[in-house]
Amino acid sequence: MIAVPDDGGILIEGSMQCPYYVHPELCVILGLPPEKVRVRQAVVGGAFGGKEDFPTLIAGYCALLALKSGRPVKMVFDRNEDILFTTKRHPCRVRHRTGLAEDGTITAWEVSYALDGGAYTTLSPVVMARGIIHAVIGYRCENVFIEGRVYRTNTPPAGAFRGFGAPQALWALESHVDHLAEAVGLTPVEFRLRNIYHPGDTTATGQVVDKDYGGEKVVREALAASDFSAKVSRCTHGRSGAQKWYGVGLAFFCHGAGFTGDGEARIHARAAVELDADAAGEPRVIVRVSSTADALGVDREHVDCPFPDTALVPDSGPTVASRTTMVVGHTVHAAARKLKQRLEEFAADTYFGGKPTQLVADVFRTDEGDGRPFAQVALDYLQRSGSVREESAFELPPGYRWDPETFRGQAYPAYSLGCNVAEVEVDPRTLQVRVVRVSACFDIGRVINPLQAEAQVHG
Repeated sequence: MIAVPDDGGILIEGSMQCPYYVHPELCVILGLPPEKVRVRQAVVGGAFGGKEDFPTLIAGYCALLALKSGRPVKMVFDRNEDILFTTKRHPCRVRHRTGLAEDGTITAWEVSYALDGGAYTTLSPVVMARGIIHAVIGYRCENVFIEGRVYRTNTPPAGAFRGFGAPQALWALESHVDHLAEAVGLTPVEFRLRNIYHPGDTTATGQVVDKDYGGEKVVREALAASDFSAKVSRCTHGRSGAQKWYGVGLAFFCHGAGFTGDGEARIHARAAVELDADAAGEPRVIVRVSSTADALGVDREHVDCPFPDTALVPDSGPTVASRTTMVVGHTVHAAARKLKQRLEEFAADTYFGGKPTQLVADVFRTDEGDGRPFAQVALDYLQRSGSVREESAFELPPGYRWDPETFRGQAYPAYSLGCNVAEVEVDPRTLQVRVVRVSACFDIGRVINPLQAEAQVHG
């Protein structure tokens, strides 16, 4: 993190996920008005939640020193200091008590979900909320009671970490589901397929499962890709005499995408798209978001995505919670559509006598096939009207309701779901564990960035 004194205020630049988390908190720490605090995101590198709320502290240290000394201040945590001082995943204890019918149908579920929050609150309440909602996610049951607690302890504070409370809940859930299958004499596969959601079912919060939900499909495809049935027979179950112990297991999961409950409604993410000229006089489309477009119909060479800067970009919310592509991407898309419509109307009136015109693949075209390149039309527009900026704000789908007091309603705008099949070997002499293969199938909707999507699957 770098802090630079700037005309009675402060400029902060550093590795962070959420510039608009840091900005208002620095105003409080330093007693400065918002216009005197500027926060600019640098290259983030790895984050996984660790650069969500904690950068405010490091920024505060740097800013106080910079304002006192009148000189720029830089602070860098090496890996060891990072491990010592920053927040980590919440330690968790989950207890399940489940009622089953003779055929293996789940009839009742009681869950206790307890987190060790450490010495300070940080993000513990919302980590707990996500953990509660994911405690029995994916499985039908009409009678559910879940109790969540966060305990204050004399340990380092816990905070955001990849999955944000859901991995702890899902680890306990999927481990427990294997025990339930054994209790009623079903295989883990049979039990899951008998109880997982189908379209029209409701979650524990009362959210109706979407008609496109593919839970059963991802399980079956993961089983087929891994040849699961054949490999179950190879499991050694810890038998003595085996040179290597071999095991194979599966886990099914749903993961809520976006902020929990009414979080997106409260954030009300905004984004802007601008048309302007660069120093060489060439037209540039500038995407202004505070998170890290095809909608406009122009080549990528015309598009710039500068690093988030609170002095230049609207608050589109933090880069967390599996929300950036879905929520911020949707908001940018809407702003780009507004800019596109404005340019299409200008092109129609200026070049084509008012004929309907569409911008596709970097060219404005009429139905008759007449065309003008984007660069020419954009430059003409800039010369006549100057730069233009279109903004958009995210709105939740119609009918979306959430009650934070009762935890009833639509917990998330959408869900990712998938199934992992893992094969492992254990050396019985050294107890060294080797992951032989993981076969994974995920239902993630439309892939926007294939490289990042693959990386998320590995993660």
